[in-house]
Amino acid sequence: MKTESDSGSIAGESPFCVRAYRDDIQMSLLSNLAAMSWPPDPIALKPAGSTNSSGHLLPLPPLFDPVMSMVQRELSKKLLRTFANIMFAEGLGNRFMLYGGTLLGSFRHHDFIPWDDDIDVLVDIEVRSKVREILRNNNQGYILYAGAPRDKLYAKLINANETHLDVERSRPVLSWGWPFLDISYFETNKTHVRDATVPYGRQYIWPIDVVFPLHFRPFGTDWYPAPRNPMQFNRMSYSSTEMCTFPGYSHVCEMHIPPGNVTCRSLGARYAFVEHRTCEKQIGSSLDNMILSEERLVLRNSTGQIEEIHKFCLVVPTSNVNIDTYAV
Repeated sequence: MKTESDSGSIAGESPFCVRAYRDDIQMSLLSNLAAMSWPPDPIALKPAGSTNSSGHLLPLPPLFDPVMSMVQRELSKKLLRTFANIMFAEGLGNRFMLYGGTLLGSFRHHDFIPWDDDIDVLVDIEVRSKVREILRNNNQGYILYAGAPRDKLYAKLINANETHLDVERSRPVLSWGWPFLDISYFETNKTHVRDATVPYGRQYIWPIDVVFPLHFRPFGTDWYPAPRNPMQFNRMSYSSTEMCTFPGYSHVCEMHIPPGNVTCRSLGARYAFVEHRTCEKQIGSSLDNMILSEERLVLRNSTGQIEEIHKFCLVVPTSNVNIDTYAV
């Protein structure tokens, strides 16, 4: 499905509106995320997937503790960055978007959900064959697992005697390696977008205007395509909730583990969350219900006071502003 916007509205004219090819002039109009202040990366003390002297996996961290080590986190972002660079270079920049916990992390933390353990993207199923072809020929040495229903992009596998080391390699699990980029695919008709992979046996369907035209959102220090209405997309995927959840599945081991729930507010002094407010400076009129939102990354100290880490403005639907910081 062609997803470029020919509209003369704010959505069509905005530098936040994703096009097929990345344009340096367009990207220069977006905030320089790398120049901003960021909190320390939440990282595990040991690489997930490490084994003891007997070859048995070490236990995963407690619920809501970071799962990934520093290098595992960096590798995950490199996989996403490499994928995005390839897609834009091939004129497919508007045929994929952040998805799942990665999109939720962008909206809630401007980065990973601190306890997440993978990267998720959603790709137009019409270009699946081409995407597989170009990923197999990537120049980073990453490996594509082409499966059903999802594909996975991962790094060369770590040596069996190095699992205790924090190195930029994936660890063998099932028929692929972890960390990986999880690639799901969507189908569209004139009114709706559907996740064609039917994750966890559930149908995920969104109105087409919730998804398109795609808009750039931050994930760490980079901008990536995301649904036009990220809050509505997340709420339709996860429901509106003040709870932060651990889904009860480990991608490190590809197995079910006990789930957990806590209020997001209870984590506000431990991890940074994003406030969504109306930006003081607006551009033109609010056509298509799109306005500039100020997204402010904040951390609450032990006395309840708010510490601002960074802030910037970006284009979102009006429904995405002035919402509870600790709810989706």
